[in-house]
Amino acid sequence: MNKTLKYGLFLLVLGVIVAGLFAIVNSITAPIIAENELKEVLPMLEDIDEDNDEFKDVTEDYEELPISILKIFAGYKDGKNNSIIYWTSTIGYGGGEINVLTAIDVNSNQVIDTIVTGAVAQTAGIGDKIFDFDFDVAGNPVVNYANINVDTAVGSGDLAVISGATISVKGVYSGIIIASTHFVENFETSDDVDEEPTIEYILKEVDSGSDDFVEITDEFTDLSENILKVFNGKTNDEVNSVIYLTSTPGYRGGLVEILTAIDVETNLILGVVVTDATSQTPNLGDVIVDHDFDTIGKDANIYADLSVEDSIPEELEAITGATASVKAYYRGLIAATNHFVYEYLEAGLGE
Repeated sequence: MNKTLKYGLFLLVLGVIVAGLFAIVNSITAPIIAENELKEVLPMLEDIDEDNDEFKDVTEDYEELPISILKIFAGYKDGKNNSIIYWTSTIGYGGGEINVLTAIDVNSNQVIDTIVTGAVAQTAGIGDKIFDFDFDVAGNPVVNYANINVDTAVGSGDLAVISGATISVKGVYSGIIIASTHFVENFETSDDVDEEPTIEYILKEVDSGSDDFVEITDEFTDLSENILKVFNGKTNDEVNSVIYLTSTPGYRGGLVEILTAIDVETNLILGVVVTDATSQTPNLGDVIVDHDFDTIGKDANIYADLSVEDSIPEELEAITGATASVKAYYRGLIAATNHFVYEYLEAGLGE
């Protein structure tokens, strides 16, 4: 055997031995490092999630995490998992790193709180205000923040901001959005939720005079993006109404779905029902579900040409503190009545 081959075999054997030793050392030190890291962040976890008394690092339970998620922790009380806490790293002013902890309740799917744990190179006296600023996320549904665009949300005024520190604020919200999105995709549950009612049952709520409903969405080739479906309400095969299912943006861009039924003979509104407002603020924006907007019995023409983009017209009902959600309601109503007046009737479908 020549010297070159012997040397090659020696290096191969040495490499195998070194790799084995490294694996052994890593198996011993990795748990110690993880334990020390948990001890380091534990005071912050206890600060953001006061109701739980035990925390575990569960990061390795999830594969292919976004690079911005540094760690995921689970909060426990009496052995029960009650929360998931994300430690994220995003970019703020000047490219500086911003670290944020976002705690989410696994039972209510609401944000418990969020705190900034680190902010590198943020402007003193301005950008570093993010450490003490109230971002007003505690108690809000996590779906309010999942998959939203931070530039759009901040620019629209839907999120709380610090004057002069927009970039730093966006860095914090980016962490919240990343955490919320991962939670919704992996943890959000719907346990104990009643079975959803059938579409026929819901349509009956807005048009109690019909006993049969037929979807006619495909009869229209150029529907507004806000109109999801169109139905006819019938009795003995005679068309009584046209019913629109709309989806429009409300508070923080969360979508609100509404059914609007219109009598094809009189053009009067038969009923309006909010079918989904779960993305709106609990006990504030979601009151649009039960609020009487005084639209039933009104002519569809009244609403067909209105706009609520700048403000809610004085002649329309409003709810103090829930302007964005109310606008979503009217956007749906306007989309429905506008199509009815300018598309449905003109096409002769109401005759």
